[in-house]
Amino acid sequence: MVYDVLQELVFLIQEMYPLALQEKGLVTTLREYIFEWENRSDITVDFKVDGSMKLPLEVEQAIYRIVQESLANVARHSQASKVEVRLHYSIEAVSVAIADNGQGFEVEQKPIGLGLRSMRERAEMIHGTFQVNSIPGKGTEVSIVVPTNHKI
Repeated sequence: MVYDVLQELVFLIQEMYPLALQEKGLVTTLREYIFEWENRSDITVDFKVDGSMKLPLEVEQAIYRIVQESLANVARHSQASKVEVRLHYSIEAVSVAIADNGQGFEVEQKPIGLGLRSMRERAEMIHGTFQVNSIPGKGTEVSIVVPTNHKI
C-alpha cells in the first residue's frame, strides 16, 4: 500500500510540472499521459489528432490540464469503459473534446464541482469556451474551443 501511495505521489508531482510540454509539445505529451492513464485506469482511450500547430505554452498547459482533469473525472465518476479524446487544429481555433461512454449525469441538476469549475476557468484564461454535455446512461463530453489568433 505504501508503494502504491508513493507511486501516485510521484505521478501527481509529474502532473503538476509537465516539463515535457516545452520539450515535446502538446500532442506527444498528451499521448504519453494518456498511455499512462489507460494503464492505471483500465479504461480504453482513443486519441485522435487532426492537424498540427505550435501554440503558446500557456495555451498548451491549459489544454493539458483540462484533459488531465477530464480523464480524472472519467476515472472517478463515470464507470466508463471507453473514452475518446479529440484534438483538432484549424487556422481559427484549436478544439478539444473528451467523450466517455459512462453513466452520464443531469448537467442541470448536478452542482458544479471544483474540477469542472477549474476546467472552465482554465479555458476562460486562454480566451476559450468550455462546455459539458451529458446524458444519464449515455456518457459525458467535455469540450473546449480556443481561438488561435488571440494574444494571451
